[in-house]
Amino acid sequence: MSTLDEIIAKRNANYHKAKAHKRTQERHLQALRTLQRFEKCMAFRWNWVDLESRYPETYTAAALPAVVQAAGIGGREGPLFAAFALRKMIAGDCAPILHAACEVGLLDQVVQWVERSDQPQLQYEAVLIASTVAASSIKYTQLLVARGLLKGLVCALESISDRTREEALSALANTASVCASAADQLAELSTVKQVVERCDLSSNANKYTCWLLSTIAHGKSLEDIQHFALPFLLAQLTATKDLEVLIDCCQVLSCLSHKAVQALIDCDAVPRLSGLLGSCQYGVQLAALRTLGDLSTGSDGQAQALLSPCVLSPLVKMVDSGRKQIRKEAVWILSNLCVGPAGHITHLLEEGILPKVVALVSSEDLDTCREACWVLNNIVLHGNTQQVRTLLDTPLVFRLCQILAETRVQVLSIALRCLKALLQDFQERFPTNDGINPMKELIEASGGVPYIDDLKMHGNADLQCIASAIMKDFFPGFDCTAVSEDEDFLI
Repeated sequence: MSTLDEIIAKRNANYHKAKAHKRTQERHLQALRTLQRFEKCMAFRWNWVDLESRYPETYTAAALPAVVQAAGIGGREGPLFAAFALRKMIAGDCAPILHAACEVGLLDQVVQWVERSDQPQLQYEAVLIASTVAASSIKYTQLLVARGLLKGLVCALESISDRTREEALSALANTASVCASAADQLAELSTVKQVVERCDLSSNANKYTCWLLSTIAHGKSLEDIQHFALPFLLAQLTATKDLEVLIDCCQVLSCLSHKAVQALIDCDAVPRLSGLLGSCQYGVQLAALRTLGDLSTGSDGQAQALLSPCVLSPLVKMVDSGRKQIRKEAVWILSNLCVGPAGHITHLLEEGILPKVVALVSSEDLDTCREACWVLNNIVLHGNTQQVRTLLDTPLVFRLCQILAETRVQVLSIALRCLKALLQDFQERFPTNDGINPMKELIEASGGVPYIDDLKMHGNADLQCIASAIMKDFFPGFDCTAVSEDEDFLI
């Protein structure tokens, strides 16, 4: 039987064991409560709160004082509510709300919120506000840009949230498209590299990226675009069917082609652009044509890249397009290619451009007619003897003489220049024993001489000069009074 001391010792031991167990439980509960508070805080900080269910759907100008008060609260939920409410307010009648918000300093707050990477949802709401303002008000967009908005939007590209990064791209594109100074500011912030690095988020992100690049390509960022964005742009030409993306890509490449023709040729941009010529979308065709046209203004070696069948075949087909602008751009490219050596002209003649171009000389469309005349003029100036002789197998001279009855100065000028070039060329290349210029006889037979003589009295000094030179050098003995008034010269 245990002694009294042993019984007391045993009871004391059990008592201390229970007390120690209770303390352990309390420490666990306290740690659990701390963890729950932390998780709740982090959930509000990092995850999205359903603001649509928490706050009213619509707000009016009457709520502006409450919004201003909430924006000044030091916690997280006050500014988030203010940003949400302001976004809802400007979604309606934007101008008066923006004016009032500017008066109370809320727009300055928006610029600060855009930079709050530690609060992604607040940053997201602020980016949405910036995008809405850019889409509706040039005045307040410029104000936000002056307050430093672009720096914040560029910072938002590094957000942990995919939605924020995508909306930041959209806001940048919107802002740069309406604010003239934005493109240069984005160049100073080295935006292109960051934008391209974030372009693989989604199809929308790629769309906004191309839109932004097409906007800032007209500023000081061309070199950055060439170094960082060119592979992305070329990949989009083959990877996407989105009309807007294709047009934006072509516009950027067109800007690059003014300074980086060789870079575009080296990275195989020409075959990718020529693949767009077969598109059923007018906008895509036109954008690709204009870019190829810019490339055709390069050196003879660079223009050689456009002489492959994959480019020339669809290009020649576009000469017959029912769209005037497409025809004009296609013929303009052909006229540029005809400035090169005779080998270039040979490629074009083999594709059958001559009958098509001669037919366009009589086109009612001023631009197309003028470009067609330039094609023929360049063949005369840069082609070899055989190539020039092929012009005699077409009704070219007759059509040029028909144009002389026109009233449009631009067409008259190029028609006269072309006739003068033909007369000079045939006099040098095709001399005859009797000294007769065959082109002179052809123009006389087509009834063009009286029209040329009349143009000596034209009101345009340039036309007077060219017509007088032609009459003096090739038709010095022409007497207009000897011509019968009833004779139809343009047979």
